[in-house]
Amino acid sequence: MAALVTAAVGAASGWVVDERRRLDPAERYDGARAEELANVALLRRPAELDRETWLHRWLVEHTGVAIRTQATSGYVQNICTAPLGAPDPADERVEALVEELFPAAAVRDVHAFYGSGGDDAELGRRLEQLMASVARMGADRDLDLVPSSRHLWDLADVPGLSRERPATPSSR
Repeated sequence: MAALVTAAVGAASGWVVDERRRLDPAERYDGARAEELANVALLRRPAELDRETWLHRWLVEHTGVAIRTQATSGYVQNICTAPLGAPDPADERVEALVEELFPAAAVRDVHAFYGSGGDDAELGRRLEQLMASVARMGADRDLDLVPSSRHLWDLADVPGLSRERPATPSSR
């Protein structure tokens, strides 16, 4: 896969990850754009937290808060276990990537993003709770957040690439 990406876009860096699906997104492998906002965040561990503490704060303490305070329809955590290729110096401290999916309306409507039903007081409560949790794990600084679209392809027919489709929730 790294060779295909490099051939298509030039030099690239990435990570080998341990994927954890906390909230399974709907998936179809036809290449069509999912009608969702897909935010991808590159998480860096702050220097003052050791890896074990940071992972606990993110995986155990923060995840539930993130899912409860936003209109999340998919939440996939990827813990970086090794660099893939020579990482860009700016990427060397990336510890994890998270993909969070939200309703398409979340692109333009903060209430749709946070699932607050148009209630400003509820929106404020959710934001306060989420931002306190984000700060506790250090993601309130040095964070790359990329709003994007989600497309999935079945790569079984790509020449030179032998990879099975990830297990679906019902087949795991």
